[in-house]
Amino acid sequence: MKQFYGTIAFLLVFAMLVCFAGCSETPTISDPMTDAQGNPITTKEQWYQACAEKKEKLQAELYGTFPNGVGELTVTNQTAVPLPECEAIMEECTLLFGNGLRETLRITYPDDGGKYPVIFRLDYLSDYEYRSPVEEQMLLEKRYAFVTIGRKDVAPDEATDRNGYGLSAYADNDLGAIALWAYGAVAAADYVSQKDFADTDKFCITGHSRDGKAAICAGVMDERFKVIAPNGSGVGGAASFHVQGEDSESASHLAEAFPHWFSSSFNKAVADDTLTIDMIDAFCVLAPRAVLRTEAKNDAWANPDGTKAIQQAMNPVYEFLGVSTDYNQVVFREGDHGHTEEDWNTLIAFCDSVFH
Repeated sequence: MKQFYGTIAFLLVFAMLVCFAGCSETPTISDPMTDAQGNPITTKEQWYQACAEKKEKLQAELYGTFPNGVGELTVTNQTAVPLPECEAIMEECTLLFGNGLRETLRITYPDDGGKYPVIFRLDYLSDYEYRSPVEEQMLLEKRYAFVTIGRKDVAPDEATDRNGYGLSAYADNDLGAIALWAYGAVAAADYVSQKDFADTDKFCITGHSRDGKAAICAGVMDERFKVIAPNGSGVGGAASFHVQGEDSESASHLAEAFPHWFSSSFNKAVADDTLTIDMIDAFCVLAPRAVLRTEAKNDAWANPDGTKAIQQAMNPVYEFLGVSTDYNQVVFREGDHGHTEEDWNTLIAFCDSVFH
């Protein structure tokens, strides 16, 4: 009898475990080859319609509503000096745009009258000390022009303040700082497009960490960015909100620690546990343009598992659109969170493959 009851108990426990396993779901990346109703996408017309809907969803649930253009551009504090060590020119200025916004720009380009691909980089400052480790060599070899966008005056990077300058100027759009920094990149692209050195068909946008998040948003906002290259951008950037590795940042941490980064709608959805947006929606809008994600193997906080999951899920999209999956890359290096010379060399090699 004891054996009988023991067998029954074992079966009950086994059944409970099976039920638990069946009821708990491992988060996955949504299939980009289906529309909002879950129907398979079989034509390019369906694909681009689905992408238009995703772009609207990104604005409604993550970034806020993008402004319609950057308005009249006004340039102040403009200087231009030669850089004889790399046979280049450096221009610096303050760019006024949009609804009373401003940003500083530092622009360097070879001094030979040619046209060059332009690498735009979002950063806190645009000072010459903040130049990339490859910039001087690329200028000397006459391969690229560079634009560093100092975004600190566009919108505050302070968690306690959703009312400062850009955030209050576009309060009705519910824009977070990430989208406003991206808006600054769009304004910079407008300004640089007027320059004789700029090959306007060959624009790249990059940035590290939070600026990598903004670089992705800039690519969503503006199709002129043909290469989008976030570095260590993490959750809300190249990494998924829903597929997360151990010790990864979460959407709830973003909303609590950085409530100014994304829209208030995003913060509310996270608090209510109703978040449906995921970053694969942004990468669908970017496709079939060239995307490079540079990551560090030890940077667990940036969720490399979620980054890789999105990149792999996007490969069928590039194949469907008739573009090589070489244009949909993630490259990991040894080390920790940072924008290193190795990351920059990887970016240059990628841009070479796309632009040259």
